[in-house]
Amino acid sequence: MISLEECRKILGDQARGLSDAELEVVRQQAHGFARLLLSIYLDKKAEGVTFTSKEPPTAKPDRGAAGGSGKGQRRDKAGAPETVGY
Repeated sequence: MISLEECRKILGDQARGLSDAELEVVRQQAHGFARLLLSIYLDKKAEGVTFTSKEPPTAKPDRGAAGGSGKGQRRDKAGAPETVGY
């Protein structure tokens, strides 16, 4: 975990006026959030999801029941459409 001093450097002006105790809470929350994101990433990677772009994924309309071929839609091992939540 980064030091409080490093945390203050990263936050810059946003850290002004925060006590060490308040900054500690921010640091712990940021650390927890980073761990959560890493866990989600590793889970998705293990499922075979690939990440090839820095751009966030765009939602595409689900045309399964309403029409359309559904071609190119990613499917899980059971053949159901894969859902990737972000």
